[in-house]
Amino acid sequence: MAMTDYFAERGWNRADVLRILAEPLEHKLIKVKGWRFGGCGNRTNAPDIPHQRLTEALRTDAESATPDEAVRAREYADDLAAAVDSQDADRTARVLGRINTLLSTATAAFTLTRELLPPGS
Repeated sequence: MAMTDYFAERGWNRADVLRILAEPLEHKLIKVKGWRFGGCGNRTNAPDIPHQRLTEALRTDAESATPDEAVRAREYADDLAAAVDSQDADRTARVLGRINTLLSTATAAFTLTRELLPPGS
């Protein structure tokens, strides 16, 4: 079922869609054949803003995390930034899935990141 028109009619931008579809994409419950967004309240830079805040939160939270978690958080922040820069929706979704996995097993150090990306989103 094609969902592009559904998202476009409601004014959802790419970042919103990726956030919602991250887990189903990670577990291969859905397939992505292409992304088409435009019009309807979408700003050109909208996808970059939430992801930029998420990468900053990961890096900040890494400072107070255990060494293992800190390394993973920094790697995921770098991976997310690279995926967003290359506009690779599949890679972005995979990295978001890894971040969710980290949050589900991490210590309390990831307060900022959890506020931006609660588990399962």
